[in-house]
Amino acid sequence: MDRDLITHKTDRQITEAEIYSTLEYIITEQKLNKDYGLKIIPAKRCDSGKEDKEFLSGLIITTDQKDSLADDSIAIPLVHDLGLQKCLTKEEVDFMLSQKKINKEFKWNNSKLGFNLDNHDNWYEFSVPLFNKDKSKAIFLVSKLCKGLCGTEQTFLVEINGGVRTFKTGYHYIH
Repeated sequence: MDRDLITHKTDRQITEAEIYSTLEYIITEQKLNKDYGLKIIPAKRCDSGKEDKEFLSGLIITTDQKDSLADDSIAIPLVHDLGLQKCLTKEEVDFMLSQKKINKEFKWNNSKLGFNLDNHDNWYEFSVPLFNKDKSKAIFLVSKLCKGLCGTEQTFLVEINGGVRTFKTGYHYIH
């Protein structure tokens, strides 16, 4: 049975099914190795370089950008962290940040993901995807780690339009 994780008085709920299907989309698209292990406790942030409030606030579309897009002029997209364009409103950022408090006890259920929990040499760590209110955008971190000082981390923005998912990537951190 699907548990509702996020409930606001007038807002739509984010379900475990939506969280897992969004993560599974990136697992498939990025061809993540299911022989790797999985850290059951999610990463605390959706970007490894910044706290979520700072990172997500950096993705807010400014009034000037909204105006230039509305008047059919050619706009040069402002890039944040080498890949993610400013694509969120302040209200979306506030909604996303509110999910962190509600999901603080969330743990990954590996029976839904299928990684090799016996592999302690190579593993993945995922943050819980943070959705905007209409569920058309989700942002989260994927870390591929190994013993010692090695691994990579990358933030993903998944966009859902008419049931079709696409993704963009943020800065790629290498340890």
